[in-house]
Amino acid sequence: MFESIRALVRHCNCKCPEPTIELAVEIAREGREGRLIGTLLTFGDADAVIARSRSLILDPLMGHINYCVSKRRR
Repeated sequence: MFESIRALVRHCNCKCPEPTIELAVEIAREGREGRLIGTLLTFGDADAVIARSRSLILDPLMGHINYCVSKRRR
């Protein structure tokens, strides 16, 4: 079913690319809890991918406290 995608995946030691691709397609179609979400699944050297990656959006929680002490805000 995914021969064209599998042909693009080179040098992958992954033993289960087809179930992973099926999961990616399911997430793309259905989202999570009915809402569309973005997902990135990467085959290959994770360290090399991270070294060449960067976030394209700001972290909305960066710089905020990790807990809430006010009972009104819980």
